This record gives sequence, C-alpha cells and structure tokens, in this order.
Amino acid sequence: MEKEKTYLLSEIILEIFTEEGNTDSHYNDFKLYYKEQKKRLIQIITSLGIEPSTLKEIDGVRFCISEKGKGIIKDLLSKYKTKTMKEIRKSNFKNISLEELTPILKQAEQLVGTKLDGERLKREIGEMYVITRFEMKKTLEEMHKTVLKQITDNIDRQFPIVTMKNLNDSDKIHLLQLYKQMLTETSKKWSSILDIVSELRAKEIEEISWGMAESEEPLTEEKLDKLMPLMFDEIGSVIWDAVSIYNQDIKEEAMSPVPKPSLDEIERVMKIIEEMELERKPNK
Repeated sequence: MEKEKTYLLSEIILEIFTEEGNTDSHYNDFKLYYKEQKKRLIQIITSLGIEPSTLKEIDGVRFCISEKGKGIIKDLLSKYKTKTMKEIRKSNFKNISLEELTPILKQAEQLVGTKLDGERLKREIGEMYVITRFEMKKTLEEMHKTVLKQITDNIDRQFPIVTMKNLNDSDKIHLLQLYKQMLTETSKKWSSILDIVSELRAKEIEEISWGMAESEEPLTEEKLDKLMPLMFDEIGSVIWDAVSIYNQDIKEEAMSPVPKPSLDEIERVMKIIEEMELERKPNK
C-alpha cells in the first residue's frame, strides 16, 4: 500500500506564497512570509485548543501535514483576517455565532484527526470543545430557538381567551396573570437550583484544591483548570442533590411557625379592639 504523501509546513506556505503571485526569486521575502504565516497558524490552532506539537513530526521540530491537512491549513490561514477568526484569535467565543464557529471547529477536528486516533484524539477534541464552549453555545441557541419560542407561542395562543364567551373579563385577566405567575415562579425555582449547584461545585473545588495542595506535585492554576472538570461529580447527581435541597428548603419554609407577636403588638391590637367596641356601643 502506497504511503500517503505528507508535506512540511514550509512547502505548504511556499505553495500559498506562489499562488499569491510571488516567485522563488523573492527568497528573502519568503523567509519573512514563512515566519509570519507559521506564527498565524500557531495562533489559530492554539486558540482552538490544539497543541502545535500535535502536528509535528516524530522529531518534535518539523510540522508534517497530510494532503487533507494541507487543504485545511491553507483554508484556515486564508480566513486569518476575517471577523470570525479575529474573535477566535482573541478567544472571544461568546461573540461568534454557532453557525460561524461550527465549520471551523469541524476543520480543526479533521486536522487533529489526521495525526491522532483513539483516546488521545478524543481527549484533544474534547479539550477543543471545552475551550470554545461549543456545547454551552449550542444549548443556549437551542433554547432561543425552541424553549423561548415555545413560551412566546404559548403566550400568543392565549389571545383567543379574549373572545371566550363563557368567561368574563375578570376571569380572563386572572387566568392570564396566573400564567404569568407560573412562568415567573418556574424561573425563580431554576435560579435557586442554579445557586445551589454553584455552591455544591464550590465545595468540590475547595476539596479538590486541598487534596492537590497536599500532594507532592506542585499545584499550578493551569493544572487546576484542566484537572477539575475531570474530577467533578457527575452533573446529573449534583442537580438531583440541588433539587432535593431546594425542595427541603421550601418544605421547611412552609412549616416554619408564625412568629409570636411581641407584648407591644398585643397591647396595640387590644387597644384597637377596645376602641372598636366603644364605637359600637350606642350613645346614652
């Protein structure tokens, strides 16, 4: 079986150089051009969470790229000055839409796939998706497209209530207010559970930090950021715990006794009652 052709990064950049109308006679110009393009490529891939060493040869010095990888690198470099790539280079992923980010991530995933396989490939791709917060962005955009749209559509569907003849205006107003209240309470409940989950995670971070601080290996902020997500409890169990805590808090709040009135409050109430009794007595 014929071995797949590979390219050095200098060969790929020389190809771009000549495609832009330059010739080999501009050797000194190419040396500067090569350094700049290499710098740009490293900036792009590191922003996406790819270690440059992933694309290098066994000697760890030269970049060694497949035919498929060559096309991806040329395309990524051609987008270097685009608005989307500028945001990626600054790691401002929140400013990039899912539609803009997805094809670039797919290219980066394919590029890594030309060099790695198995668990290492999964780990590299996983880190890339964490750094770009792709799943978070995807979930938020899905909420806007489905959940929030569904709420809006539900509100719009309530308008026929206006023409219901078996309900008077007071009925309609109170039913619409009930719907509004239910939405508000659900939102408040979610916010409370969010706060509890955050507190539970904070406790985990504190425990992990103490455990790592006691180990022989030096603890760095970078190491902590990478290891913590791997050491966290499964989010499903954390949310379950948070919901249980929330329900228990609500139950305790509902069962809490009414505060006993003070003596001053009792005296004021008794005085009001006496005054009301006097007013009721007929004048003699």
